[in-house]
Amino acid sequence: PDGAMPGTDHARRRPDAVVYREITNTPAAARALTYARLAGAVDEFAAGIRGTFPAGSTLVIRIPNTCDYPVAFLGTLAAGCAAFPVPADVAEPELRAAIEQSAAVALVGPGLKVEPTGRSPSSEQSRHGLLLQSSGTTGRPKIVYRPAAAVDAVCRNMVGAISVRESDRVLATVPLCHSYGLEHGLLTPMTAGASVHLCQGFDLHLVVSQLTGGGVTTFPAVPSMFEMLAQLAD
Repeated sequence: PDGAMPGTDHARRRPDAVVYREITNTPAAARALTYARLAGAVDEFAAGIRGTFPAGSTLVIRIPNTCDYPVAFLGTLAAGCAAFPVPADVAEPELRAAIEQSAAVALVGPGLKVEPTGRSPSSEQSRHGLLLQSSGTTGRPKIVYRPAAAVDAVCRNMVGAISVRESDRVLATVPLCHSYGLEHGLLTPMTAGASVHLCQGFDLHLVVSQLTGGGVTTFPAVPSMFEMLAQLAD
């Protein structure tokens, strides 16, 4: 509500602490972001969005679990716009439907590439916060809107409920485009000042190596992931 992004305080107090680290099978190509570098990248991305699109616009974000994702997501919010994450492998018809239904003005992809959709936002569709698609279990998926203040409240409440601390390392394998992945793998750890290890999907070899030797303390996952890990256990 006051315009400050979650994690801003950590960027001032602990600028060199790593907030996001990519975990891949090719470590030499993996990237890492400190809180200070994240803050700078978010400011730069937000400035570009503000200079191109009016506040309240919706941007669709189609980026896998890499360091580009938090920059695009947080930068969109910092620009006073709405972020609408979709799966990185979303089918083209579904992507176009999402853009149409949300009246998105741009699509943000890997490398923080921003592609205008050609749409002009109207004041009736002005939003600042988060858009997510429902699961569609009881019908066609719907777009659910969370104002920025609600996102802030979720961050604060989850930090207390899960007791996440600065010393924690969170292994994020659930896609950040889903509410569970976004809340547990991006928003909550960053608010607490923790470090996030980003994986593009559930690679069993990488997950086991992270859980046994990567210093991971928190692992948000779904039942099928825990079942696969349990089958390996001695």
